[in-house]
Amino acid sequence: MTDRELLELIAVQVSKVTSDLDELKRGQGNLEEGQRKLEEGQRKLEEGQRKLEEGQRKLEEGQRKLEEGQRKLEERQKKLEMIMEQEIKPKIEALFDGWKQNSEQLERIEKEVSRHEEIILRRIK
Repeated sequence: MTDRELLELIAVQVSKVTSDLDELKRGQGNLEEGQRKLEEGQRKLEEGQRKLEEGQRKLEEGQRKLEEGQRKLEERQKKLEMIMEQEIKPKIEALFDGWKQNSEQLERIEKEVSRHEEIILRRIK
């Protein structure tokens, strides 16, 4: 092989190495761009995760408040039931008994008035 042929062979090989090197650089650039996109995606995922965790915390706080409100309502309902049973029910029963006695007395008075009317009417005739 002559020097010229050797130089041409070297030139072809250098050209191929240079081409491969350029291809590697493009590949590296693509990898770096992909890495940058992955990191941006990771950042967005982490931000989304943070927002989800914050939303979960708010939901749990709301749930706790609802449970507390439910507990207070149940306590108030029990108190109201006790008041109704111990105070209101006896008063209603007493009022009903008084109304019943009043009605019975009115019936007796009506009978007595009717009897007196009969006596008066008999005496007038």
